Amino acid sequence: MKTLDIGNNQAITFADIHKHYNIKGAAYGETNNIVATKSTIAVPEKFPAGNYYVVPDGTDNKFGYQLGQLLEDNNLGLGIIRRQRGLQYGQGLALYSINFKQGRRVVEWFMDDNIQKWLDSWDHEEYVINILLDLLIKQEGYTKLIPSRGGRISNADSKIAFLEHIPVVECRREWPDKNGRVGNIFVADWRSSQPEKIYRYPVFDPSKPIGTTTSMVWTRFYQFGRSLLDEQTPGFFSARKWMQRSNVAPDILKAQSDNGLHIKWHIISPQSYWDNKREILMNQCKQKGEEYKEEMLENLKDDVLNGLATVLSGVENVGKFFHSEAVRQELGIGKAEIMKWEIVPIDMRVKGSRGRG
Repeated sequence: MKTLDIGNNQAITFADIHKHYNIKGAAYGETNNIVATKSTIAVPEKFPAGNYYVVPDGTDNKFGYQLGQLLEDNNLGLGIIRRQRGLQYGQGLALYSINFKQGRRVVEWFMDDNIQKWLDSWDHEEYVINILLDLLIKQEGYTKLIPSRGGRISNADSKIAFLEHIPVVECRREWPDKNGRVGNIFVADWRSSQPEKIYRYPVFDPSKPIGTTTSMVWTRFYQFGRSLLDEQTPGFFSARKWMQRSNVAPDILKAQSDNGLHIKWHIISPQSYWDNKREILMNQCKQKGEEYKEEMLENLKDDVLNGLATVLSGVENVGKFFHSEAVRQELGIGKAEIMKWEIVPIDMRVKGSRGRG
């Protein structure tokens, strides 16, 4: 217990308790790499992938995963992006031609039976919806081109049987050669620094026949100041710090509620009361032949205040009361002061809140 003298023979007693806490959780810690306040410009470095080297996705090759967590923890970001996707996708895919009639640009929609038959042979809608989400978030997307079965069997020129969306977080492009050419795309679970399985696919070359080999295509939007050796960043990248702070706001409020100093009552005890208790304890020690120690009075204060706390708290204590006597103390020169216990309720409302009454 600590006692603070506030004058006029009055004191406030505090418990010997000190607490501190910090906010550190998944929503805060795992995304630190993409919300760092320090701006750096570094030369990209190769990242090993088996016998090859790839362009890392961020300095630790986990930028896409961290970005996904940032969006999942935010209650607005991913919802807004999905609405954007819905507006762009609209009613689905359709063919159209642009013609000029009487000086006006006219869009004419039409159907092609062969193209529609090919689209109906595989789930093209799921592919478009998924690749569109990657393009909106990461400004890039990866597509696997599956050749038709006939070409794979006869080794003749093949056609594309269907397109398969590969999540952007699982794809890494090979480090470009001296001519800036990317030869392969690698697919793996890059959350591990050394993935157990890495699948390699050649980059699709439109100038050559499709052949019998499954290939991949990397699609990206140009970004100012970034080359083929840099990771693609989302359009909301500049707002990432605001998003991260909004993500941890519930954790901050919870920690404040769990660890805050919630004081409901201010108990004011007269100094004369404890002076009398000290005198009683000293007389008792004298009668027993023991040495008086000030901690005896502190222990008595703990017992009295703990008992008072029991009375003031708990539903089962409704109707209980605390009794004390007021004492008039003469201060001299015609002045006197009433020495009494006071129990003052403390307003628990958060600053700025308004009660209703």
